[in-house]
Amino acid sequence: MKKIIITGSAGYIGSCLFFYLKSKFKIIGIDKKKSNLNHLFISDLLNFDKINKILKKEKPDLIVHLAAQSLVDEKINKKKYYLNNIIATKNLLKSMKLNNLNNLIFSSTAAVYKKKNNLITEKDILKPISTYAKTKYECEKLIKK
Repeated sequence: MKKIIITGSAGYIGSCLFFYLKSKFKIIGIDKKKSNLNHLFISDLLNFDKINKILKKEKPDLIVHLAAQSLVDEKINKKKYYLNNIIATKNLLKSMKLNNLNNLIFSSTAAVYKKKNNLITEKDILKPISTYAKTKYECEKLIKK
């Protein structure tokens, strides 16, 4: 049975995905918040050593990276976005590389694109404005490397 790790599994999208996939795959959640999910590791992605231990032990076939400082609210300290989005993603990528794990699905945001009044496509101009969008865009660039 394929094994999938979901970061941010205690959040709304993460928990919905966890329950949707659990009948077909072995799902392991990672979140810094406690949850009623089975197979959940309580860990902040800022704790590289703990994340690395989890990935080394579990050896997932796929990681779905949903963990992030996700509220689009400029009143939130910009450092929180930087730490919880960019540094957390760097830690996850570093651990994946050390453990020879290559399959990642990353949840970004449409906010990385220039605002327009009609449908956005992946071919549109990138122009993140909010701190949230800028950090998600930086994560995209890290992942592409």
